[in-house]
Amino acid sequence: MSQTQFLDGLHQHVKRSHLLQHFTAFTRILLALAFFTPGMVKVLGIPFTALGPETAVGYFFSAFHSADMWYRFVGLAQVTAAVLLLFPRTATLGAVLYFPIIVNIMFVTLAINFAGTKYITILMTLASLYLLCWDYDRLKGILPRRPERSGRRFGRLAAVYAFGFAAAGVAGFMVLASLRLANTQLMGTGGAVAAAVAGAIFGVVCAWHVRGIPDGRVGSGSAVRRDESAAAAPLNAPA
Repeated sequence: MSQTQFLDGLHQHVKRSHLLQHFTAFTRILLALAFFTPGMVKVLGIPFTALGPETAVGYFFSAFHSADMWYRFVGLAQVTAAVLLLFPRTATLGAVLYFPIIVNIMFVTLAINFAGTKYITILMTLASLYLLCWDYDRLKGILPRRPERSGRRFGRLAAVYAFGFAAAGVAGFMVLASLRLANTQLMGTGGAVAAAVAGAIFGVVCAWHVRGIPDGRVGSGSAVRRDESAAAAPLNAPA
């Protein structure tokens, strides 16, 4: 049994639990409520705390509130994640949006030692992670996996990319030097060589990444035939 098959089986077993189904619904609603009110406070531009800047917490939130556009944006993101969590059809998207926000908040509360709030945010982060695990079947397509190799030849592709980006790097360096930007004119030939090497490395990395992207043709026919044979198998089975 492969690791993917094991995780799929474990996930299906967990999702059949009525107790966990109720717990998941409870967690979604609780996390939504925990984000909605503080999110609306930020959207409306209301200060989050009355503490003065003489404390670490008050100093942070005072600076946070002074960055009005960012302050309101974070609040809008929190409200959006909360609303998405409330509806079953959008709960997965809500969990995906919720997680990076609460992780950021957790580290903020840890960094400024926000009394008991830091423990609450840790629990909220774990609850958010649980919701992502609950929707594993919908998210597993974006998890790291061995990609299907394309039919492109890496050596030739890497050479073309390396040469092209090396030339672009030298050309870009010459433009910057002629405009005397960032003192590039003082680097001389060494700067041009460094730009060429950096461009070549960038090109090789791009080529390596492109090689891992299926081109839409290689292996597609075999995949279709496997799907068709799998679909026809029950029809050809003996009665």
